[in-house]
Amino acid sequence: MAAAASATSLFQSALIPSSGSHFIFCCQFWNLLKLVSTPSTTPALFGGGLLGYVMYDATHYYLHHAQPTSEVPRNLKKYHFNHHFRIQNQSFGITSSFWDKVFGTLPQSKAAAKSI
Repeated sequence: MAAAASATSLFQSALIPSSGSHFIFCCQFWNLLKLVSTPSTTPALFGGGLLGYVMYDATHYYLHHAQPTSEVPRNLKKYHFNHHFRIQNQSFGITSSFWDKVFGTLPQSKAAAKSI
């Protein structure tokens, strides 16, 4: 029971911090969207951005605390932990390696690094 309670409190503190910083960011994000979009598309863009952030944050939490059994999440956890514990100046993609490929921060494989 204690483990379940602590996991719940960790999840809540990771996604819902006690500070008002997320509220302030949301207000600024809403106002920015109002400047660059129409009144009818602002709520949809805001909702999509908010959903994207929550999904990103939940995935990040999952990678740190779960024990994935299927191949894709296991590889993603390995990729993400490389950023934290092995190659800290690369592998910035938390939920995907796409942006690391775009910005050139994708680390070499161990086999490629050994052959250099």
